[in-house]
Amino acid sequence: ASGCAPCAACRSARRRSRDKTRQVLNVRPGITGPAQIKYRHEEKQLDTNNLENQYGQILQDKLAIDINYISEQSLITDLKILIKTLLLLGTI
Repeated sequence: ASGCAPCAACRSARRRSRDKTRQVLNVRPGITGPAQIKYRHEEKQLDTNNLENQYGQILQDKLAIDINYISEQSLITDLKILIKTLLLLGTI
């Protein structure tokens, strides 16, 4: 198993959906992924006046990102994600 995977925090919200969402839920969560990279500062992207609507849009985008990741998953993709995560964290 790889350290990369879809967002674990979004799993409960995604359970309400079907079809493609099940595809994401069937993948074991990891420590990082493309959705986590894109939304690493999602709290800064949210407007408190329209929080529920904006967060719904973010969850939909995360789902689309995760589905794309699953369809293109490979060792090379995972290595790129891990390196990008480490760069963003300033650890390398």
